[in-house]
Parts: sequence; C-alpha cells; structure tokens
Amino acid sequence: MPGNRFNNFMDYGIGIGVRAPHYDHILSRKPVVDWFEIISENFMIDGGRPLQILDQILEQYTKSYSMASPCISDPLKNPTASISVV
Repeated sequence: MPGNRFNNFMDYGIGIGVRAPHYDHILSRKPVVDWFEIISENFMIDGGRPLQILDQILEQYTKSYSMASPCISDPLKNPTASISVV
C-alpha cells in the first residue's frame, strides 16, 4: 500500500476504539469504519458480555490490537507471564 499524498505514510483508514458504552451502537448501526482498535486488557476475562460482543464485532470488522500495559507481572521473576496472558 503506497503512502498517502500528504506525508507519504501508509493510509490505514479511519478506526475507533471498542469501548463498553459503544457496544450497542456498533452492533445495531454497524458504523462505517475501516477498523476497530481492541485494547487487550479490556478483554482479559473468562467469558461474559464483553467477550460475546467482541466476537460479534470481530465477525464483521477488521481489527487492530493494542496493549496499553504489557507488563502485568514482575518481568524479573517471570519474563513471559505478561505475554502468555494475551
């Protein structure tokens, strides 16, 4: 994909973050966006509505994953713990 005409950076389109207050709007109105950002920490749970909603969104849209705080344990004691959760 070539860079855009303004700054020669890749044009990945317009995306927005998946947040709980927007679940119903996303599923009912299916907004026109190029992708959704999924912050991993918001979905690191076992089951429940957030994961059900996420599954539905993933079926319909392109996604981009983001980790805001990748170190969720002491990296000196267990350097792979934060990676294995994701």
